[in-house]
Amino acid sequence: MHLKQFTRFYQLHLLPTSNQGIQLGDLVWKPRWGANRLQHKGMGKNIFNRFYDAELLSKTEWEKRMQQLKNPPCELAALAQLHLRDVEKISGLFLKQLQPEITLNKVMSLRIKNVCARHLPNDLRMDVDQKIEQLDPKSMRQLFRHPRRVYLITELYYGQLKLYLEKEYAIELESVKKQKKLPLSLANEGDYINEYDFDTHAIPFAYRMEPLYKFNG
Repeated sequence: MHLKQFTRFYQLHLLPTSNQGIQLGDLVWKPRWGANRLQHKGMGKNIFNRFYDAELLSKTEWEKRMQQLKNPPCELAALAQLHLRDVEKISGLFLKQLQPEITLNKVMSLRIKNVCARHLPNDLRMDVDQKIEQLDPKSMRQLFRHPRRVYLITELYYGQLKLYLEKEYAIELESVKKQKKLPLSLANEGDYINEYDFDTHAIPFAYRMEPLYKFNG
C-alpha cells in the first residue's frame, strides 16, 4: 500500500517532517482549505495546557495528566505495510539523525512495518469531555479562538523503518551509525542496494484526530 492509499483508507494524517515533540492531547488546526497545522495563533499546543490556563486544573492535576501522556503502551496496529517512494513526505523525522551525511536523494525508498499505536487513555478522554462541558461558548472561544476548527490528537502511530540505500553510500552510513550510536542494522546486502532496519518506535509518523467541538469521551 502506498502513501495516498494508506491515508485515505485509514483516515490517518502524516506528521509534518519539521515538527518534533508531538504527543497525545496536542491540538491541530484544520483550516477550510489546505493542510492541517500544529500551530495556530490562539489555539495553544496541548489540551491540558489550555485547561490549566483556564484554571480548570490545578498545577498538580496538570502535571499528573501531562505525565500520563508520555508513555502509554504502544499497541500493535493491524495496518498494511507502507512502501514509500515519495520519501520526502515522511522521512524527515525518521532520517534527520542521518543528516547531513545521508540526504533524501541518496535514499531509494522506505518501508514501514510493525506499526503500533498509542491511544489517549480512557480516563483522560473522559476528563477532556467533562472539562469541555464546563465551558460555555464564550469561554470556548477565549480558549481556542475558533473551536470548530480545533481538533485533538487521540492516537499516534509508530513503526520500524526499512531503508533502501544505494550501496555506494554504505560506508557513509556505517560511519554515521557508529558516530551517533543509532539503532540501525544491515538486514540485506545486495549488489547495488542495501536494506537496513532502523528502529524508530520513539518517533511517531502519523496521527488520528477528533474534533474538539462536541468531543465525545
